[in-house]
Amino acid sequence: PDDNQWIEYLMIVIVSGFVIWSVTSGVTRGMKWLSTTNLMIAAGLVLFLLIAGPTQFLAKEMVQTLGEYLQNFISRSLNTSAFYGSAGDAWQSGWTTFYWAWWMSWTPFVGVFIARISRGRTVRQFVFGVMIVPTLISVVWFGVLGGTALYYEATLPSGYTSVIAADGSVNASSALFQVMEQLPGGTFLVVGAILLSAIFFITSSDSGSLVMAMIATGGNPEPPNR
Repeated sequence: PDDNQWIEYLMIVIVSGFVIWSVTSGVTRGMKWLSTTNLMIAAGLVLFLLIAGPTQFLAKEMVQTLGEYLQNFISRSLNTSAFYGSAGDAWQSGWTTFYWAWWMSWTPFVGVFIARISRGRTVRQFVFGVMIVPTLISVVWFGVLGGTALYYEATLPSGYTSVIAADGSVNASSALFQVMEQLPGGTFLVVGAILLSAIFFITSSDSGSLVMAMIATGGNPEPPNR
């Protein structure tokens, strides 16, 4: 509907405004403030779900799925769905191959940006802060959010409505919010998820914009705002 389109346009304008403000304010000001805020909101969201949700199930699920991931890392990384015909090709183009291309396209931007904000750090600090910590946080993040959805979908407690449609499909755009709004403190969780999504997008755009500005100015680590 037209009104939904106008809401989308308004959201784009607002987010773009925050992007321009944060990237022009510099790495140590707006970009740092937004990143710190994002980490605090994300940590609060995960802790709330872990404590208020099925804590024991989530703890066991994280250990089990991490072990399963490590056990099958090589085989799944090299799986091309060669024996599944057109269905396999559709899966690969929508997931595996798509994300290969996604990460390869982001590598130059992210690499330069991390080098820019890591000036003055030791190699040990770099490896710990860029590789080890984000990996562990990702394990907890996917374990808690994904595990929470799996738990409620599998048990279907009283008052919970499944996000899976009759034909087995799931609306990926709204599934997160459909699950969260049915949990304790649903309104709080939905608002937090919206803020997280917006700030994640803003900070991602910031890094790309800063790197493009650096490249456009011959590698200047502090490119002019214009």
